[in-house]
Amino acid sequence: MIRFAFALLFSLIFAEGTSQSVKVKTVKKTDFTQFNTFTVVKGEFAVPRDERKMTDEQLYEKMKLFVKTELELKGYKFTEDTLADFSVDYVVGSFNVSENEKLGPLGQRPATDPAMVDQSRYWSNSYRGGMLVLEIYRGKKDNTLWTAESSIDLSGVNTERALAAIISKSFKKFPAKKKGR
Repeated sequence: MIRFAFALLFSLIFAEGTSQSVKVKTVKKTDFTQFNTFTVVKGEFAVPRDERKMTDEQLYEKMKLFVKTELELKGYKFTEDTLADFSVDYVVGSFNVSENEKLGPLGQRPATDPAMVDQSRYWSNSYRGGMLVLEIYRGKKDNTLWTAESSIDLSGVNTERALAAIISKSFKKFPAKKKGR
Protein backbone atom coordinates (compact mmCIF):
# COMPACT_ATOMS: atom_id res chain seq x y z
CA MET A 1 0.00 0.00 0.00
CA ILE A 2 2.81 2.40 0.90
CA ARG A 3 4.59 1.61 -2.38
CA PHE A 4 1.42 2.35 -4.31
CA ALA A 5 0.90 5.67 -2.50
CA PHE A 6 4.54 6.65 -3.09
CA ALA A 7 4.34 5.69 -6.77
CA LEU A 8 1.12 7.67 -7.19
CA LEU A 9 2.61 10.74 -5.48
CA PHE A 10 5.76 10.53 -7.59
CA SER A 11 3.79 10.21 -10.83
CA LEU A 12 1.60 13.22 -9.94
CA ILE A 13 4.64 15.36 -9.15
CA PHE A 14 6.38 14.20 -12.33
CA ALA A 15 3.30 14.79 -14.48
CA GLU A 16 2.85 18.30 -13.12
CA GLY A 17 6.50 19.18 -13.72
CA THR A 18 6.84 17.80 -17.24
CA SER A 19 5.00 20.61 -18.98
CA GLN A 20 7.17 23.39 -17.60
CA SER A 21 10.03 25.24 -19.24
CA VAL A 22 12.29 27.79 -17.58
CA LYS A 23 14.94 30.02 -19.17
CA VAL A 24 17.26 31.87 -16.75
CA LYS A 25 19.58 34.79 -17.57
CA THR A 26 22.10 36.32 -15.17
CA VAL A 27 24.05 39.50 -15.87
CA LYS A 28 27.73 38.59 -16.04
CA LYS A 29 29.98 39.58 -13.15
CA THR A 30 27.03 40.00 -10.77
CA ASP A 31 28.18 39.14 -7.24
CA PHE A 32 25.07 38.11 -5.32
CA THR A 33 27.16 37.36 -2.20
CA GLN A 34 27.22 41.08 -1.41
CA PHE A 35 23.43 41.14 -1.07
CA ASN A 36 21.59 40.32 2.16
CA THR A 37 18.00 41.55 1.87
CA PHE A 38 15.30 41.50 -0.77
CA THR A 39 11.76 42.69 -1.26
CA VAL A 40 8.95 41.61 -3.59
CA VAL A 41 7.39 44.36 -5.67
CA LYS A 42 3.77 44.11 -6.81
CA GLY A 43 3.97 42.99 -10.43
CA GLU A 44 1.54 42.64 -13.30
CA PHE A 45 -1.30 40.18 -13.69
CA ALA A 46 -1.83 39.77 -17.46
CA VAL A 47 -5.00 37.69 -17.39
CA PRO A 48 -8.43 38.97 -18.47
CA ARG A 49 -10.48 39.90 -15.39
CA ASP A 50 -13.27 37.43 -16.20
CA GLU A 51 -10.77 34.52 -16.37
CA ARG A 52 -8.91 35.24 -13.11
CA LYS A 53 -9.04 32.77 -10.25
CA MET A 54 -7.69 35.35 -7.77
CA THR A 55 -7.43 39.11 -7.36
CA ASP A 56 -4.30 41.22 -7.94
CA GLU A 57 -3.78 41.44 -4.17
CA GLN A 58 -4.18 37.68 -3.65
CA LEU A 59 -1.66 37.04 -6.43
CA TYR A 60 0.78 39.49 -4.85
CA GLU A 61 0.49 37.75 -1.47
CA LYS A 62 1.02 34.31 -3.09
CA MET A 63 4.01 35.56 -5.10
CA LYS A 64 5.49 37.17 -2.01
CA LEU A 65 5.09 33.92 -0.05
CA PHE A 66 6.52 31.66 -2.77
CA VAL A 67 9.47 33.96 -3.63
CA LYS A 68 10.19 34.59 0.06
CA THR A 69 10.26 30.83 0.74
CA GLU A 70 12.69 30.13 -2.12
CA LEU A 71 15.08 33.01 -1.45
CA GLU A 72 15.16 32.48 2.31
CA LEU A 73 16.22 28.88 1.61
CA LYS A 74 19.12 30.39 -0.34
CA GLY A 75 20.15 32.51 2.68
CA TYR A 76 18.64 35.91 1.84
CA LYS A 77 16.40 37.85 4.23
CA PHE A 78 13.01 39.27 3.25
CA THR A 79 12.12 42.85 4.15
CA GLU A 80 9.15 45.08 3.29
CA ASP A 81 11.59 48.00 3.10
CA THR A 82 12.06 49.49 -0.38
CA LEU A 83 15.74 49.99 0.47
CA ALA A 84 16.40 46.24 0.26
CA ASP A 85 19.58 45.12 -1.53
CA PHE A 86 17.53 43.85 -4.47
CA SER A 87 13.90 43.71 -5.59
CA VAL A 88 11.95 40.89 -7.20
CA ASP A 89 9.31 41.86 -9.76
CA TYR A 90 7.00 39.57 -11.73
CA VAL A 91 4.60 39.32 -14.65
CA VAL A 92 2.05 36.50 -14.59
CA GLY A 93 -0.17 35.72 -17.55
CA SER A 94 -2.24 33.04 -19.21
CA PHE A 95 -3.44 32.42 -22.72
CA ASN A 96 -5.41 29.94 -24.79
CA VAL A 97 -3.51 27.87 -27.35
CA SER A 98 -5.11 26.10 -30.31
CA GLU A 99 -3.01 23.82 -32.47
CA ASN A 100 -4.34 22.55 -35.81
CA GLU A 101 -2.70 20.42 -38.44
CA LYS A 102 -3.84 18.92 -41.70
CA LEU A 103 -2.62 15.33 -41.73
CA GLY A 104 -3.36 14.89 -45.38
CA PRO A 105 -5.39 12.21 -47.13
CA LEU A 106 -6.36 9.43 -44.76
CA GLY A 107 -4.28 10.85 -41.91
CA GLN A 108 -1.64 8.15 -42.47
CA ARG A 109 -4.26 5.38 -42.10
CA PRO A 110 -4.99 2.79 -44.78
CA ALA A 111 -8.39 3.10 -46.43
CA THR A 112 -10.95 0.43 -45.61
CA ASP A 113 -13.47 1.83 -48.05
CA PRO A 114 -12.84 3.36 -51.54
CA ALA A 115 -14.86 6.45 -50.52
CA MET A 116 -12.26 7.25 -47.83
CA VAL A 117 -9.36 7.59 -50.31
CA ASP A 118 -10.00 11.28 -51.00
CA GLN A 119 -10.83 12.45 -47.45
CA SER A 120 -8.40 14.63 -45.55
CA ARG A 121 -7.88 14.29 -41.82
CA TYR A 122 -7.33 17.12 -39.37
CA TRP A 123 -5.83 17.13 -35.90
CA SER A 124 -6.49 19.82 -33.31
CA ASN A 125 -5.57 20.45 -29.70
CA SER A 126 -6.59 23.29 -27.40
CA TYR A 127 -5.12 24.02 -24.00
CA ARG A 128 -4.51 26.83 -21.53
CA GLY A 129 -0.94 28.02 -21.20
CA GLY A 130 0.62 30.21 -18.55
CA MET A 131 3.72 32.33 -18.34
CA LEU A 132 5.75 33.83 -15.52
CA VAL A 133 8.61 36.29 -15.76
CA LEU A 134 10.64 36.94 -12.61
CA GLU A 135 13.05 39.85 -12.66
CA ILE A 136 15.57 40.79 -10.00
CA TYR A 137 16.94 44.29 -10.11
CA ARG A 138 18.84 46.71 -7.92
CA GLY A 139 17.78 50.32 -7.59
CA LYS A 140 15.91 51.30 -10.74
CA LYS A 141 14.09 48.72 -12.85
CA ASP A 142 16.53 49.26 -15.72
CA ASN A 143 19.34 47.72 -13.62
CA THR A 144 18.30 44.07 -14.10
CA LEU A 145 20.60 41.48 -12.52
CA TRP A 146 18.71 38.22 -13.09
CA THR A 147 15.68 37.10 -15.13
CA ALA A 148 13.70 33.86 -15.33
CA GLU A 149 11.15 33.35 -18.10
CA SER A 150 8.83 30.38 -17.60
CA SER A 151 5.95 28.77 -19.41
CA ILE A 152 3.60 26.03 -18.29
CA ASP A 153 0.60 24.06 -19.54
CA LEU A 154 -2.23 24.92 -17.14
CA SER A 155 -4.73 22.36 -18.43
CA GLY A 156 -6.13 20.38 -15.53
CA VAL A 157 -3.67 21.59 -12.87
CA ASN A 158 -4.14 23.47 -9.62
CA THR A 159 -3.05 27.02 -10.51
CA GLU A 160 -1.60 27.78 -7.08
CA ARG A 161 0.46 24.58 -6.99
CA ALA A 162 1.63 25.17 -10.56
CA LEU A 163 2.72 28.71 -9.63
CA ALA A 164 4.65 27.46 -6.59
CA ALA A 165 6.31 24.74 -8.68
CA ILE A 166 7.38 27.06 -11.49
CA ILE A 167 8.79 29.61 -9.01
CA SER A 168 10.72 26.85 -7.27
CA LYS A 169 12.07 25.61 -10.59
CA SER A 170 12.99 29.17 -11.60
CA PHE A 171 15.09 29.75 -8.48
CA LYS A 172 16.97 26.41 -8.75
CA LYS A 173 19.83 28.17 -10.58
CA PHE A 174 19.78 31.32 -8.45
CA PRO A 175 23.03 31.65 -6.46
CA ALA A 176 22.85 30.84 -2.75
CA LYS A 177 24.21 33.32 -0.24
CA LYS A 178 27.58 32.30 1.12
CA LYS A 179 27.49 31.34 4.82
CA GLY A 180 29.07 33.80 7.22
CA ARG A 181 28.20 37.00 5.36
